[in-house]
Amino acid sequence: MSMIDKNDFDSSSAFHDMIASHSFEELMQLQNNLTSEIKALDGNMQTLVYENYNKFISATDTIRSMKTHVESMEEEMKRLETSMVKIQEIAEKVGTHVSPKQKQIRELINVYDELQKIKSICDLPSVLRNAIDKNKHKLHLDFSSAAKSYSESISFLLLHKTDTSYASIYQETTECIDTIKKMIWAKIQDLSLSPETFTKYCEELKLFGEDGEKLPMIFCNYFTSLFNEKIDSLYIQSNVEANPTSEILVPGNSNLERVIEDIKKALETNPQSSLIIEKSFAWYVLQTHEKVIPIVCFALKNFANIFAGTFHNMFLQFSKDIVLKYISNNKNKIKALRSDIGQFCCSLHFVNEDLCDLKTIFPVSPGFVLSDRFTELFEFLVRFQIEKVIENLQNHSIDIVKDLYEEITNSSENLPEKIEIPAQKASFYLLYYLFVGIIRLEPMLESCKNFIASSSMIVSLIVSHILNFFQILRKNLMSFSSNSNANSEYVVKELLKMEKNGNFLIGMLKFTIYLEESVPRIISLLSKTFTELDYDKAEVADIMNRIAKSELLVVLKLCQEDLLLYYIEHYAKYFDELITGYCSEKWKFQTEPIDISPTMCKIVQSLTSARKELKAFFRGDMTSQQKLTRKRVKHNVELEMERLFARKTKTIENLKFDIHSIIGTLAKITLKGLYEEIRLQEFGTGGAQQVEVDAHFLGACVSLNILEESLVSGYVQEIVNSAACRCTFFEPLQTTILESIVENKKNQMSTKQNKSFN
Repeated sequence: MSMIDKNDFDSSSAFHDMIASHSFEELMQLQNNLTSEIKALDGNMQTLVYENYNKFISATDTIRSMKTHVESMEEEMKRLETSMVKIQEIAEKVGTHVSPKQKQIRELINVYDELQKIKSICDLPSVLRNAIDKNKHKLHLDFSSAAKSYSESISFLLLHKTDTSYASIYQETTECIDTIKKMIWAKIQDLSLSPETFTKYCEELKLFGEDGEKLPMIFCNYFTSLFNEKIDSLYIQSNVEANPTSEILVPGNSNLERVIEDIKKALETNPQSSLIIEKSFAWYVLQTHEKVIPIVCFALKNFANIFAGTFHNMFLQFSKDIVLKYISNNKNKIKALRSDIGQFCCSLHFVNEDLCDLKTIFPVSPGFVLSDRFTELFEFLVRFQIEKVIENLQNHSIDIVKDLYEEITNSSENLPEKIEIPAQKASFYLLYYLFVGIIRLEPMLESCKNFIASSSMIVSLIVSHILNFFQILRKNLMSFSSNSNANSEYVVKELLKMEKNGNFLIGMLKFTIYLEESVPRIISLLSKTFTELDYDKAEVADIMNRIAKSELLVVLKLCQEDLLLYYIEHYAKYFDELITGYCSEKWKFQTEPIDISPTMCKIVQSLTSARKELKAFFRGDMTSQQKLTRKRVKHNVELEMERLFARKTKTIENLKFDIHSIIGTLAKITLKGLYEEIRLQEFGTGGAQQVEVDAHFLGACVSLNILEESLVSGYVQEIVNSAACRCTFFEPLQTTILESIVENKKNQMSTKQNKSFN
């Protein structure tokens, strides 16, 4: 019945509407409800009236009570006023009687003070001798009382040391002070003294007039040694064994978004890393905070108090040295000690607490800002944690490539499934481990905002390390190259042991293309992660669009180019070995040519296999996505090829990312390699004719939709002419015989393969 509360409620129309739209039973129910509400409202009204009446009665009683108290307060105020008047009268009488003698009293007090000073000066030698006697056989000296007496009297004695009255006192005092200093110096050399006792001795020596540089230097050396001793002791204690805990397993699920959600749930259940260290880096930082930093603060405070700015440069150097050693030790220890992300975030908090403690006492030094040094330390620690994640990712990437090799090599599938499914799976697992790393870094990224002012620096740090991972992955691909100039720093021994094949290299090419297609997903996850952690959206978007996306695409494109060249290099090396073996055989001086050489058949079969592999790779509408812009700087493989085949035709020139360009390049390498090897041999008539037969067979197979016929015939003629020039008497075969031999062999191979080269 909420309609009743409206301002424009019309009871008559509402009544007719209810009769028209409700049954009799419903109307009776409405009446009962209204009756109940009216009774409830009536009861509430009565309750409010009773409550208001009670409050009114209570207020009346309060006012009556206040009136009574105010009347009594007036009487008290009158009595207080009378008392104040009497006190003022008495004070005036006292002042009148005392004021004439006030000056005399002050003079007597001054005389008494001077006499007391003279007495303390005269008693000083005996006070010092008594202090010496008391401390002669004590383990811990205590000259604090004597030092106080000496500091109060020495200025007067120095001023009057030539006066007859004080000369002997000064002489005795000097002798006693020398004895006391020797006693304290003998004790202060002991480095096992507690910081409090050592500082007390330094303070007493300073009060006894020790003003040289020796004392502050010993002070600095003592606390520096103590600092190093404490740090080393903590490091030794921190070396304990690790306790293994449960690990998150990779689920067999191809839905990447669902996997990420599963990871988050798993990490919420068990946020620990694969190892928990009882005495880890976090333990070390906590112990440093509790046991070492208080000593540092104690040392800095007491240096400032004892030496009071007289050795400011030494104080600055001592402060800087301590802080730099603290920072250096933290950097070294995080490399030596394990720490999971949760513990690491705690350690950042304690390092920040150390900064707050030191800030209050650290001297202002030009060119050395304490907060800047700690910011550098925070950045180093964060960078190290990111590097650990990336290092773990690199290890996973090597394992993924090894698994990809095994799966492609042992697969019974036919192309293209033989390479596509394993490549897609490998890219999924690499992205999985990358996303796991990013998710595990989330607590640290959230903590970083409290310690590192520049959020863009943190975002750039993550992005740069992910880019560096893919750049290292690209350099690891050099393991697939036969080029001896490859940088051994990035060559992976496990990958070197693999027996390379065309299917695997094409699979790797597919793998990098799937990674390239996943770049938007990587960027999206990074952006989402930083945005959810309240990083500046504009800064995150700028770094992602300006650096991350473009650079990732460039690196993965370069990976594809490298793999393409390694693929060509793989076949080129195989063809080179076949041709070298071909020219090493004894047929070079045979009387007449025999059938087509088995070597040429192997070359043609390999070109056929390469064509099949490339067809599987370039199938569908993938070519436009896989177009590659060639670099101006030539790849090592290209330089090596051009060195080997530098005469007349550059085999790698104008290489494009398509099947015809790649297979054509392989054909040119084969023909050019055969020509270069023939140039180094000598032949009989039959041997030269064998070269003629083999060259025409190879040319006939290659000219079928691989290279232009004119280009192939030029290569073939060049090979035949080279063999003829190295033959004492060359008689070319008749064209019909030559064509018959070539055609017969082609038909035989076609029958064997049940498929033509086309």
